Amino acid sequence: MVPAFSAAQVVVVVVYASVVAGVTLPTPMYVDFQQRWSLTHAEVTALYALYPVGVLVVLLGAAHWSDDIGRRPVMAIALGCSAGSSVLFLVADSFVVASIARVLTGVASGFMVNAANAALVELAPSGHRRSASILSTAVNQIGLGLGALAAALLVQYGPAPTRLTFACHLGAMLLAAALSFTVPETVAARRTRPRLRLQPLGLPPGRRAEFLGASFAAFAAFALCGLLASLAPSIVREQLGSDHALLGGGAGALVFVVSGATQPFWARRRDTGALLVGSGLLVSGLVVMTYGLSAGSVSLFLTGVAIGGAAVGALFMTTLMRVNLLVGDASRARTTGTYLFITFSGLILPTLGTGFAADRLTQLQATVLFSTLTGLVTLGSLGLLLMGEHRRSARVDLSRR
Repeated sequence: MVPAFSAAQVVVVVVYASVVAGVTLPTPMYVDFQQRWSLTHAEVTALYALYPVGVLVVLLGAAHWSDDIGRRPVMAIALGCSAGSSVLFLVADSFVVASIARVLTGVASGFMVNAANAALVELAPSGHRRSASILSTAVNQIGLGLGALAAALLVQYGPAPTRLTFACHLGAMLLAAALSFTVPETVAARRTRPRLRLQPLGLPPGRRAEFLGASFAAFAAFALCGLLASLAPSIVREQLGSDHALLGGGAGALVFVVSGATQPFWARRRDTGALLVGSGLLVSGLVVMTYGLSAGSVSLFLTGVAIGGAAVGALFMTTLMRVNLLVGDASRARTTGTYLFITFSGLILPTLGTGFAADRLTQLQATVLFSTLTGLVTLGSLGLLLMGEHRRSARVDLSRR
């Protein structure tokens, strides 16, 4: 019997998770940064949002590097950037230094997601490539969750919490770098000097409504992740009256862990029903989470976050598969780039808007505004999807007459 995963894949998973965990390490520390450097909520969310900016720079300008110079060299670049980010956070004494560290975190994540995803598929035993692709997306989300959770534990119970966390991560990067040398290279390098090449964006002809509906559904799901990864600790402190780092960081971890854990289930569903369920879960999660905050209920708040996590898993997995089915090989790179641009913008624009609103309204009012607008985007994207499907069905019926 052929095993589902090879030993080399296990190593890639460890290296991959170690890098993406660095993305959410600052989550339980944003409150400390805010107090130490006198930051506004908008500045805190801007600090968080520099990570997806770094990811987009890589995905849209250097996604081809692992094809050109190999998977292992690009993984090494990611590990170097991630280690550099931890070093900068170790010595950070200002918003500017922390901002540079966050950009490096995003660049590291972008390179690692691209190279590790390809390596996991290429290293898969015969007949298990689809399982490897599902594993890759799950590892990304669970790694993000474990980063926030580990940091929350160290902040709550460890000495010098803002230093210890990044020192531990730096050590993990050194170990991951050593492990990465055991991973077989799966592509022959085509050049030694990689070049930046902007990936053109585009929409699939004749399927634009369905494509945009799927993309903005993922945008809404990622918006929830961005809110919790950046503002959960301050939301917990201001609305639930708790300074417990494990609660604030744990809320950020919960949405990612549930998302990653449920993705294998959603990978079996490719129909519109899965998108309907995912959209319903997201709206329900936003309602429960916001009501929990208004009622001062930790249990309701966390329940809403968990429901939202299941929604993120459903919407990301099903919309990605839907987009892949909508386009042909000739335009796949352009349309996938557009999908990722829209999706990762969900980590930037709604998060920045909520931080800006929180400086002018109460935290609760800003969260209610976020939940309302995100719910409307979710319903609107679902409407676009259904409208696109209806148009496609009508064209098919017309062609048969």
